[in-house]
Amino acid sequence: MTRIVERLEARGFIRRDPHPDDRRQVLLRRTPEGEEFIERSRRLRTAWLADHVGRLDADQQRLLAAATPALSALADLP
Repeated sequence: MTRIVERLEARGFIRRDPHPDDRRQVLLRRTPEGEEFIERSRRLRTAWLADHVGRLDADQQRLLAAATPALSALADLP
């Protein structure tokens, strides 16, 4: 985890803030650059998915739509 945090910090996506009550701990916060990276990633994923779903025929799209509740439930499982 330390390496991941260090890489995110080096790229400017997060910053470390001191914990208000415990000097041994730090709080990780997203920077504006981190927020923009997340938004850009979401836009790219959404565009990719929309393009690929658009390539399915109408029956396949209906089947995918019918499966949406099950997929949503699956995503919410712990």
